[in-house]
Amino acid sequence: MVSSLVPQNLWHRDRRGGDAGRERQKDPVEPASIPRILTLVQPLTRHFVVEKGGNGFFVNIPGQDKAVIFAAGHNLMDENGKRTQNLRAWWSDLGEQHKGVEVQEKDIRVSKVFSTTPNENSAIDDFGIIMIPKNNNPPPPKTAFGFALRLAEEERLEGICNISSYLTTAKTGNPPTRITGRFVNPILKRHQLEYLTYIEAGVSGSVVWTEYNGAPVAVAIHNYGPKRKSPKYGSRGSRIDMKMMREIMEWTGVYKRAVSIIAQPLGKKQSNSPLPLCMAWSEQDKVLRVHIQDDTEPTAAEATFQALPVFSAAMLLGKEPKEEIGFAQIDKRPNAAKDAMRWVSWNFDWNSVSFASALSRARWGDAIREVVFRVDDEVVTKWELSLPDTEYTGIMRRNSSDT
Repeated sequence: MVSSLVPQNLWHRDRRGGDAGRERQKDPVEPASIPRILTLVQPLTRHFVVEKGGNGFFVNIPGQDKAVIFAAGHNLMDENGKRTQNLRAWWSDLGEQHKGVEVQEKDIRVSKVFSTTPNENSAIDDFGIIMIPKNNNPPPPKTAFGFALRLAEEERLEGICNISSYLTTAKTGNPPTRITGRFVNPILKRHQLEYLTYIEAGVSGSVVWTEYNGAPVAVAIHNYGPKRKSPKYGSRGSRIDMKMMREIMEWTGVYKRAVSIIAQPLGKKQSNSPLPLCMAWSEQDKVLRVHIQDDTEPTAAEATFQALPVFSAAMLLGKEPKEEIGFAQIDKRPNAAKDAMRWVSWNFDWNSVSFASALSRARWGDAIREVVFRVDDEVVTKWELSLPDTEYTGIMRRNSSDT
């Protein structure tokens, strides 16, 4: 462990005292999860090439065939809106002598807002991604940070703020440097985090992370220092929240805008329904019920849901990451905020399903449970199952071990 190279008298006043400050120490995820983003730049002479670039970090996004690196948008695009050329990504598994994996332009995405205004005025949207095919030679690492969109709804983050990155002064072979501090609370901007800690220049794209349920989750992409030179202002990062992840998941193909929740078979315990079943909101009962479909009912707005991963644990060597998928509909109620969502919430105690106004209030079962539609005569008669547009309460849960 190497103590900070920065004299204590230069630390932020909230970072002095018994705290360890910046240290090179082992992160909960492997160093390979924190790649360097390198750019070959041709300066004055054709025979002298220097490396410039920034940081990035792998994030586990379920349901796609590419490893995804989160990065600062200004490392992928210049102030004139031109994409960075000759981009390469290097991670520790490649070895010190490796020059990094060449990144194709088709595998780079930059947020729509920052692409239009690529400067600090778009700091909140200063993010992008690099996609590395999982079958690439050499392959991407098998470790990555997790994310938790429930955490992104919090108005305060009380845990330790960690920033892991390769410093511009790091020597070949040095591991990533981990810096600790605290978050500015309450969170002042909806899509941006501020944090009080000393951060050197040149580490844009670094992962800002904290512990959540005992595991590391990425909460922001570091991209700027304090807006003003004052102890009240912290360094800034784009928050990994629903706004950002919607765009990223559209790029990666895992955000589905129209997904029907269809009945799951219950093995030998019940027969198949003669007509298709779906789940639709009952305005009268204020719950989601099983709906027997016909050509006109329910409407697409009533029976289809937006679906996207809302939680993924960190990918750690030897461990299978837990993942959760959330289902939601746009809130059409008169007083709803613009683009507000209502999240499907499973009440397994009462075998009922309803909507929650926030993801943090929605309930899921654990990974071994399934939601099924009952078609037995305790909840619906056989003749009703042959009658289109019938609704009934018949949603239940079962363990995957049930037969």
